[in-house]
Amino acid sequence: MKVKRSVVLDAPIDVVWGLVLLPSTLDFVAKPLIKFIPTNAYPPAWVTGKYPVKLYLLGLVAIGSQVIVIEFPESPGAKRVMRDNGYGEGGSLKVVRRWDHFIELSAIDDMHTRYCDIVEVKAGIVTPFVWAVASVFYAWRQFRWRRLIREG
Repeated sequence: MKVKRSVVLDAPIDVVWGLVLLPSTLDFVAKPLIKFIPTNAYPPAWVTGKYPVKLYLLGLVAIGSQVIVIEFPESPGAKRVMRDNGYGEGGSLKVVRRWDHFIELSAIDDMHTRYCDIVEVKAGIVTPFVWAVASVFYAWRQFRWRRLIREG
């Protein structure tokens, strides 16, 4: 099942892309719903690779381990794309066999960027539940993205 959400951000594509590449942005947009604790230190900016993390619901309740798998697929035109083809590794997240997340950016004009989250989830018979959680989580992320851009 797929979740697709998009939002127009009041910032140039280069600014938004710079923020996408920062691991600290992930922490900001997920807060306070999910807290990511890296097993090893994050790089200063995302690069292609695997990043194991522990996840905490509301920063308090351990919900399992996940591997963030960053890639930068080629994209048509002026789009910028980052992919996290991650997977659950432990705890309640082990049931999540696929969490394939694409962030796509496209410039609307010099001062506005369309930000789009597209995620495909597969978790066997609990896929509809995981999809519902992902829908809420990505709506929250985009709310936080607007706040991040607004507050600078």
